[in-house]
Amino acid sequence: MYDRIQASEGTETTDAFPEDAAILDRLSHCIQKGCFVCIEHASSVQPRLTFWERWGKTRYFNGDISGLYASIEACKHLHADHHIRLNVENITWRSRLSLVVHRPH
Repeated sequence: MYDRIQASEGTETTDAFPEDAAILDRLSHCIQKGCFVCIEHASSVQPRLTFWERWGKTRYFNGDISGLYASIEACKHLHADHHIRLNVENITWRSRLSLVVHRPH
């Protein structure tokens, strides 16, 4: 899940970002393109029967990655023992991307 960079003096690789930063880096393209983000949480995740609850309203962050990060952190603070995922949608309201950004274990 980490982005990796190659060291300039050899072939050794190092982690460039912590996990949260890597996730947000991948989302930045969608956020810059004007997608909407819905934050959801669930107390447990089952293969077929997971009920995700929406946290807040679906938001348009207008390229504001720090605002998205603050919203994720606020949800983590209130639901630290829940799984948290993001659904990223475009203007047609079709899901473009869905990913879990926090696991309680």
